[in-house]
Amino acid sequence: MSERITQAELARRLGVSKQAVNEGVQKRRLVPGADGLFDAEAAIARWRSTAAPRVSSQGEAGSPDTGQPGRPTPAGGGGAPDYHRGRAVREAYLAQTARLDYEEREGRLVKRDDVALRWAGLAAQTRQRLEMIPDRLEGLLGPEALAELRKEIRLACSDLAGE
Repeated sequence: MSERITQAELARRLGVSKQAVNEGVQKRRLVPGADGLFDAEAAIARWRSTAAPRVSSQGEAGSPDTGQPGRPTPAGGGGAPDYHRGRAVREAYLAQTARLDYEEREGRLVKRDDVALRWAGLAAQTRQRLEMIPDRLEGLLGPEALAELRKEIRLACSDLAGE
């Protein structure tokens, strides 16, 4: 007969919280015996077979228990460091998001789309002003000089625009 274990021991062996095992029981993913204990081998096999594969931070599908490619949680547990590392990463992202929100409210940060739109407007305005120079100098320069000036302005604007 297989070993009978408690919910807490099953959680430890799976490397998950007791709450996760309790949720598994509530969702009928795990079924304890009449005595409230679990068949160790059957419960661990059922947990692993019904778990959705996780994607690690490197974008690789890993084992359902650890998210590590080809490295399931050992029978003795060991999932806690992954939990703590994941928690630390989550907290770092939350802190960074809060910092960025604060800096945006303070006016030290602007949205990329706003900057791009402003630069596009300035570039169009600059080009328009440069193209008006030959018209303003029409009385001072001859037709050949005006044509050459228009050509050079157009060439400079095209170079700046990357055309």
